[in-house]
Amino acid sequence: QLENTSGELAKITTFIDNYHTKISNLELQISNSELELLQYNFTELTEKDSINESLRIKLHTSVENLKTIQQKIESVKGIIEKLNSYEYDENCIYCVKNEFVKDAIEAKQTLPELKNQFKIVGEEVEGLKLKLVEYEDIKSSIKTYQSITTKLSELSTEKSNITTSYISNLTEQTALKETISKLQYDVDKYNLNIELIEKNKKLIFNILRSKNIV
Repeated sequence: QLENTSGELAKITTFIDNYHTKISNLELQISNSELELLQYNFTELTEKDSINESLRIKLHTSVENLKTIQQKIESVKGIIEKLNSYEYDENCIYCVKNEFVKDAIEAKQTLPELKNQFKIVGEEVEGLKLKLVEYEDIKSSIKTYQSITTKLSELSTEKSNITTSYISNLTEQTALKETISKLQYDVDKYNLNIELIEKNKKLIFNILRSKNIV
């Protein structure tokens, strides 16, 4: 029984050493991850990401407006071109009151304004694009931050689980050592008794032999 118990103690001790090494490695990884995390300010990242999304929405809206204005300009140019190819007398009241002619004249008047709008919105689009360049790494930074926090959580959970097993094995190791100590005491006591028995046997033998001699 003493031999079996000693074998179990050796196994447990090996487990404890392995757990201790794993815990030390995990603590180092956790420390490194925490240092990485210090490079990021999550509140600032989320604020910038919110600005980034707002700028993207504005850019999308402006691009759509630009397309609409461009379509209007093309439509107006088409009407004007038709008027240029249409022969009419500007002094003729009936000609001027013609719906097609009226639309064409109105188109001529609105074209400069449309072109001005196109220029303004175009500049707005370019400005938004330039601002977005400042935030182009935000998504990547947030993804990295989240990756580190996930890793940190996993490492902490793993350390907690291993620490539980480590403590359990330490308790078992202590119990085995106590058991071995008791068993060793019993063995030593037994060996002492055997020694006394052997001495007593020799003593009895010598007494009996001396009586026979007498």
